[in-house]
Amino acid sequence: MHTRGQQQQQSAHKELVLGLAEESKSILLELGSILNQRYHNRGPTQQTQRVLRRKNELVSRLEKFVSEQQSSGDAQEGPQATVEGLQKELQDQRVAFEQQRARLEQQATVTLNAQTELSSSLNRVLPQLRGLLDAYDREQGQHVDLTQGTTTTGAASANVACSARTVTLTQSSNSSPDLTQRLTDLQTQFDAERAQLLEQASDAANTQQNITRSNLREREAALTCPISLDLFENPVSDESCQSGFGELGGTAPE
Repeated sequence: MHTRGQQQQQSAHKELVLGLAEESKSILLELGSILNQRYHNRGPTQQTQRVLRRKNELVSRLEKFVSEQQSSGDAQEGPQATVEGLQKELQDQRVAFEQQRARLEQQATVTLNAQTELSSSLNRVLPQLRGLLDAYDREQGQHVDLTQGTTTTGAASANVACSARTVTLTQSSNSSPDLTQRLTDLQTQFDAERAQLLEQASDAANTQQNITRSNLREREAALTCPISLDLFENPVSDESCQSGFGELGGTAPE
């Protein structure tokens, strides 16, 4: 492809040639007018007639040259404007893609941080829960031993041991109220942290999906012709857009 400087140089050269052609045509027409006035009352010599014929031929050639150059310039301005428009559209889409990638990376970072914080909270809370459960089991074991020591028959001892093993946290609160309260508070705190982190992760995922859908809709609405880097290496024509839209199952814009 020609650079902008080369295009400007070619345009200036073309304007110079057209100017010289117009000036030559004007001079020849003026010369013909003078000769016609000179030989108004008598016929020109054969040599003068030959010169006039050559003059007329040259004027016709100059007029044809000027017309062809002007048509060629108009034909070249169309593809050049199309290429410049495609370059601008490609640049705009590149900027939009970079912005979308930055937003997606930010959303991915937020989601990863939320997952890391959730894992950290679980790792921090689970050992404490295990310790409390172990202490609760030990407390339950002592309670079972005391209950078994106060029974008078073997059948009664078996019933008490069975009921002690299936006792609930609420039933054991009479023997260990502090332990039960600590376990309840810790469980409440853990549930609150987990709910908050899950909500943050859900919000981040929803935001990411909304941004992706919005960008896809914007690009679909702005797209009027399939864009490819090949368009800047190969000639641009209406047939290329028509064939591109035909492959996509659509119709080329008017």
